[in-house]
Amino acid sequence: FGSDLKPRVNLEELLRQLSHLDIPWIRLLYNYHTAVSEPLLGLIRECSNVVNYLDIPLQHVSDPILRSMKRGASNKSIRNLLAQIDQIIPQAVLRTALITGYPGETEQDFLQMVDLIEQEIFDHLVVFPYSNEDGSESAKLDQQIDPETVEERYHHLMALQQQVSLNKNLDRVGESFQVLLEDIGLEEELTISEEGSTDKQVYNLSASGRYFGQAPEVDGQVKLIGNFENYQPGDFVQAKIIDALSYDLIGELSVIESFKDPD
Repeated sequence: FGSDLKPRVNLEELLRQLSHLDIPWIRLLYNYHTAVSEPLLGLIRECSNVVNYLDIPLQHVSDPILRSMKRGASNKSIRNLLAQIDQIIPQAVLRTALITGYPGETEQDFLQMVDLIEQEIFDHLVVFPYSNEDGSESAKLDQQIDPETVEERYHHLMALQQQVSLNKNLDRVGESFQVLLEDIGLEEELTISEEGSTDKQVYNLSASGRYFGQAPEVDGQVKLIGNFENYQPGDFVQAKIIDALSYDLIGELSVIESFKDPD
């Protein structure tokens, strides 16, 4: 950001200026991995209204595929970045996107993505099955992967991440978060049952929103229990997490705070 401006402006300076504004939440999305620097991470940690959330679309983690994609990254540089984030902002919520089935992707390349997911680093991860686009350089490459293999790899990665997401959400049960209200007046009954068990838990939901670790439209939500007749979308409430699904959290209303929607 800002490298084409005169004088040059960097993302850290922009973020520092924005952090002085009366904006409850500032969120960084679609960060190119080489732009996520130590100073930027330190600024995110220090600024109270810059949420500890980073979206870094990696696309892949295998060196041959990264070179073919011209991503300017390597498996080592990606691992180093993830370790640096964990060191500077250990509570950061991370999101990424991967592509499987890119031309030339071997079983070994694919297994490197499996390994990344199984390390349970990313709270939110989406996988895209590769498909050719007319005119793209990758469409001209040899070693195109057959669609059945692409689909199989896609479903395997998504199933792995679904379990990772559930594990991470279950770890949040018992915690309290500030939640931005988005939808009020729900009349939804949600039934949760554990796999292999006949026990069921029924929740009567009346609102939904997001805590800092959920970006709008792309991540899950906090489904809320409580009386919201005096509240409106854009308010912040305090909610205690009492249960979890793979992508959503179940929360119970506790305390209201008078902020408005920053997104």
